[in-house]
Amino acid sequence: MTRAVLVRHRVPDRAPEVEYAFRALLRIVGLAADVRPIDQEGNADGTGPIVYYGTTLPEGMAGRCVHILPAAEFWEDVCARRPIRWAAASLDGVPVLFRGTDAPPDVRPTTHGVETNIDIVAGAFLLLTRYEEAVTGARDEHGRFPAEASAAESLGVLDRPLVDEYARWLGEWIRTVDSSVEPSRAWTDRPAAACVTHDVDALKMFGGTKLARGLFRDLLRERAPRRAVRRSTAAVRRYLFGASDPFDTFGWMWSVADQAGFPSTYFVLAGEAGARDGDYALADPATRQLLQAILRRGDEIGLHSGYDSHDCSDRLAAEQGALAETVGAEVCGVRQHFLRWSTPASWRARADAGFLYDSSLGYPDAEGFRCGTCTPFQPFDIDAREPLPLVEVPLVVMDGTLRQYRGYAPAEALMHIERLIDAVVASRGVFVLLWHNSALNWVEWPGWREVYLRTLEMLARRRVIWSTVGDVVRCWREHVASREGGSG
Repeated sequence: MTRAVLVRHRVPDRAPEVEYAFRALLRIVGLAADVRPIDQEGNADGTGPIVYYGTTLPEGMAGRCVHILPAAEFWEDVCARRPIRWAAASLDGVPVLFRGTDAPPDVRPTTHGVETNIDIVAGAFLLLTRYEEAVTGARDEHGRFPAEASAAESLGVLDRPLVDEYARWLGEWIRTVDSSVEPSRAWTDRPAAACVTHDVDALKMFGGTKLARGLFRDLLRERAPRRAVRRSTAAVRRYLFGASDPFDTFGWMWSVADQAGFPSTYFVLAGEAGARDGDYALADPATRQLLQAILRRGDEIGLHSGYDSHDCSDRLAAEQGALAETVGAEVCGVRQHFLRWSTPASWRARADAGFLYDSSLGYPDAEGFRCGTCTPFQPFDIDAREPLPLVEVPLVVMDGTLRQYRGYAPAEALMHIERLIDAVVASRGVFVLLWHNSALNWVEWPGWREVYLRTLEMLARRRVIWSTVGDVVRCWREHVASREGGSG
């Protein structure tokens, strides 16, 4: 256990929130923290550097203290559960969401060490907890909070992991007042980690009325005759010549993974098959055969929780149990179908169901950093005002976001993906890629296999460490425990 940074604050009515944000920031930096309110005498015992979060600096901290001025209006809004107000500015090109004074963002040396009006604590709390989603009524047709309603998208910074950037600032400020402190920024010795994940929404393009419905959509609704020709050709090959279904891309994915040398995480539906919950059931022999093949490869299987289970711990636990029984292995991770989410109920439901991690927090309608970070973190329940026994591994980019929501052409999608990869590498975080098996079919997604391959090539060039999501979480927890003397 390393020497702890002493964090003292004078925000008694929001102590759990402030302490959570500080611990999250220092975990990103790689430092342990002794975080608590300052005592009535204003003393802070210990030998480590001090970070003080309050308006007026107490005596006795000269020469060894980072003084952060709180954004009082932010915490007033949180206390009242109001939508957040901000006056965004920037320093050295880094956006600043909240300031402790009306002056421009500033970090300056003083007699006690360093003082700043940049309230990185408020910014981290807003982004990590998804507070704005709980107090803002904007929702799409699936009840999801849209990216366009977020502070990050409105400020044009959704493609930046701001919390990670704020954590780097905090580490620099601490080093300024105590150069003996050695942050351990990354929990891996590589530039970044990468998790290739696949949500298995459907196994078949054809079957029942699927062909007729697909042709109706191609010809009448979307006016795509070339796609109708490809669909008809695929159907002829399937039914007359025994070719595999276009959604059966697993052999191709496995070949690519074997050549590149990476494991994958597959999120599998385990509820009743239905209009919104896939076209397969765990009892199907073909499904069981596929899942066993995935496990034999050494890949990870997680739960792709059903459409209506996003905030229901009982349903989540039932689906988790059914999947674990089918595969004969522990199912410790989950990603929500349709990325449906309710803050903080969805996190709480996952924690209550006993999951080790979730990897749902990315916007379906915009790529980037929904939680302001590309580093695993412990979620916070803003209703119960406490951290949850769960790890969130944020989703960075999904195939459907690029093509269906954003409408990017393949070349344009690759530019956005590369920018996100560079941001993750700069933060030494985790690049979580979601690519559906069905989105690798040649009928509906021509040209997008190349996007998938090029993405993998870009990651390999940056020397990422390839990992399943579960292994990333276990590594992160070990790193936190080694710094803090307990589990994350």
